[in-house]
Amino acid sequence: MVICRNTAKHIATLRRRVPVVDPFRRRRVHRAARSLVGDKAWEGDATGRDIAGLCLLRSLWLAKETRRACQRGAREAGAMAARGALESTLVGLYALYVPKAADAFTADMGKSLLSLLGGPVIDFPDDGFLKKIRDQLGTNGVPRSMPAVVKAAIEAGGGRGLDSFPGDRYDPLSKLVVHTTPLSLARHVNYRNATTRRRPRWGPSTSYLVDQSAGSVGLLAAEIAGRGHPDYELFRGYAIAHLSRQSQPIFRLAVHLFFSQIRYRKLPIVISEVRKLWRSANANVPITEQMVKPLVEALIHLTGDPGLVDTDTMVQAILSYQSQHTYTNNIESDRRTDGG
Repeated sequence: MVICRNTAKHIATLRRRVPVVDPFRRRRVHRAARSLVGDKAWEGDATGRDIAGLCLLRSLWLAKETRRACQRGAREAGAMAARGALESTLVGLYALYVPKAADAFTADMGKSLLSLLGGPVIDFPDDGFLKKIRDQLGTNGVPRSMPAVVKAAIEAGGGRGLDSFPGDRYDPLSKLVVHTTPLSLARHVNYRNATTRRRPRWGPSTSYLVDQSAGSVGLLAAEIAGRGHPDYELFRGYAIAHLSRQSQPIFRLAVHLFFSQIRYRKLPIVISEVRKLWRSANANVPITEQMVKPLVEALIHLTGDPGLVDTDTMVQAILSYQSQHTYTNNIESDRRTDGG
């Protein structure tokens, strides 16, 4: 019985780390999600749900672009498209749940148009017309940061458990691929011999990118459809299947760094410390700095480089894994409670 239980746990862990292959369900989900929006953008003034529908269309398109880019080997383009799909989903949740979200989007559109016109009309002799438009638009708008967008949606009653998404899923793609940061620049350096590389290393895996974009579609479609919709379980199951994959890009980066300077005789100590923390993270035990210090010391001995391992970074990486694990367990618990 114990062997069967352990085998089931190992199979569940393995399933979270292999790509999802579900072409037939993907087609069903995309058709059903497209039917949620309809052919007309909106009747009369746009509502928050209308805007959320447009966000869903954008997530659907970017999910397809992510898959196409990854199939062609254009992983950097796939990462940008996957980040865009996730951003569209989070903004769609904001539009769906936050009161007067449509007014915020209208104000943002007006401000964007004015900023684009700023160059041609900056020397216009009479600024009264533009000033009147700015005054009518006011100062409200959609928050500029993803954490603020998600926080507003959660405070409005939607997006339970999504507070970790910006840091765990959106930021890694931003810092490793989209923006020019120390991490994205480090991908062009070979640390074994300190030489430069034309092709960057340690990028997010193609399965991770496809899963993020596909899960974004299922997540937003389920929220728009609601629990009473016939396809709600289809959307939610699709989101769970893809978003439960835990192949974080930051861990791939860490693995490449460590294996470039590793001392293999020290590896058993590291494995022992990782297993201890793994059990604590899966049991939802709060991870503290004191619990992580033995692993950091073991990694320093493993690599021989005290500057390569940082305790705070290690704690944040483990907490990121723990938050994703908790989110997946919460959704699966809800599904069992609902009889799905």
